[in-house]
Amino acid sequence: MKVLIRNSSTKILGTNPFWDYVQEEYLLPDGKPAPYYYARSRNSSIVIPQLDNGLFVLVKQFRYLGGRTGIEFPGGGHKPGHSPEMTAHEEMREEAGITEAELTFIGTFNPCIGITDEVCSVYYAKATSLSVPQPEPSEEIEVIFATAEDICKFIAQGEIWNGMSLAAWALFRLRGL
Repeated sequence: MKVLIRNSSTKILGTNPFWDYVQEEYLLPDGKPAPYYYARSRNSSIVIPQLDNGLFVLVKQFRYLGGRTGIEFPGGGHKPGHSPEMTAHEEMREEAGITEAELTFIGTFNPCIGITDEVCSVYYAKATSLSVPQPEPSEEIEVIFATAEDICKFIAQGEIWNGMSLAAWALFRLRGL
């Protein structure tokens, strides 16, 4: 099915360091105008780091909107001028204390297609050096070391409930890494 929807106007309703809240007016297939609201993202990166001993490095943190703590892979939004790879390295250093790692690109996905235009880049990292994490002031993080079986258990028990971590793990497993 081919549906042509053309944007006829764009308005920025709000902005912050991570995204813009946008209203677009577009034309429906029948030619009538309609509003569409979404978050225009600066995109993000998420990393599945693994140590030489086979353990994966994850972070445990409280998520304000979810109102609870969960286990996740390190990741975050791109800062202006940062490539997906730069963000991946920065997030590993900040959240997990990984200062050196060899990245392998796994793929991309959109975390919520009806609400944001965000593209999240997923990486596997062979981590070679650990130090003390340097989280942002808004983050309180605990580093977790886990086996692949532990990660699957965390998912089954609802401890990994972040959609970005779930999607990243699915891409990782599909690649057979």
